[in-house]
Amino acid sequence: MRDFRLLGILALLNLAWAPVNFAVVQARESFGTGAIIALRWPLFALGLWVLFAFFGRRESGPTGPEANPQPGAPPLRDARAAAPGRPLFVMPSGILRLQALAIGFFLVGPAHALYTLGISGSSSSETAILNLTSPLFMACLAGVILRERVGPQRWLAILLSGLGAYWVSIGFRPPTLDGAHTAGNVTYLFGVLAESLAMILAMRIIRRSSGLGTLVWEVTGAGLATLILPQLLPGVLPLSVGAVTPLAVLSIAYLVLVAGVFCFSVWYIKAERAPITWMMLTLALQAPISAFIGWRFNGEHLGLNVLAGLALILVALTVATTHRPSPQAEQE
Repeated sequence: MRDFRLLGILALLNLAWAPVNFAVVQARESFGTGAIIALRWPLFALGLWVLFAFFGRRESGPTGPEANPQPGAPPLRDARAAAPGRPLFVMPSGILRLQALAIGFFLVGPAHALYTLGISGSSSSETAILNLTSPLFMACLAGVILRERVGPQRWLAILLSGLGAYWVSIGFRPPTLDGAHTAGNVTYLFGVLAESLAMILAMRIIRRSSGLGTLVWEVTGAGLATLILPQLLPGVLPLSVGAVTPLAVLSIAYLVLVAGVFCFSVWYIKAERAPITWMMLTLALQAPISAFIGWRFNGEHLGLNVLAGLALILVALTVATTHRPSPQAEQE
């Protein structure tokens, strides 16, 4: 029952997360792509620091021998979570804090810049195909870096969810990649890989401190990167601002407060206890939700492929949920 409750929480989270691309499109009516990322991520970081000021406590994560549990030991976060009076934020210790900052600066911030560059040289259907590689990257990286076991049942769930998301995004036809879009597609794919690697590396810090503590420093690094990158690449990440409309301002507010502070915070809190490869499966739910948004607001066609894809995604989540070992059991 606990697994299905967590699945429900993650499903609602993806419902709130799904309109991200729609919001970016609306924001681009008033702001250049560089201005969007330069507003979104620094304001996101500021929001987390405000959250920390109200709900956090300056308690650092462990250092010394206890910071490196032996193989087979339960994740340290789980072992300390039951302590009475535990704060919502447990900040990573010195070196882990720098690692979280570096993950944001060198991976998360650039990943979203790569997404922006890739989209401009590709198509929505091709980028949808490339997004489907994220769970595969995550599963492989989790096995190598986190030593998280990805058994046959979860591999099956990953493949089924990917196929379902593919049906929703592309339909039942085979994939096609335009040769003229090669540069854009490669750029976008590097963004997917960078963000996947960022999440896996962040998991090592989350399990030794806390999800929110790790997120604060990671997003701070991403905010710094997204302030610098438009200065270095003004031609492709313009900081231009046109006539500012209420809808564009509302879109930026959504990207910062809902898609940013709320969704990322809940995701990182849940990542403290759930296997990341299991959580990644729920991201496939964003495909049918986005399809519905496109139908409702952009007049896009909502065909049988969307219903079939959603059904297959639900089957995949059921397959994964009926047998999901705890993180303790998944460690070597």
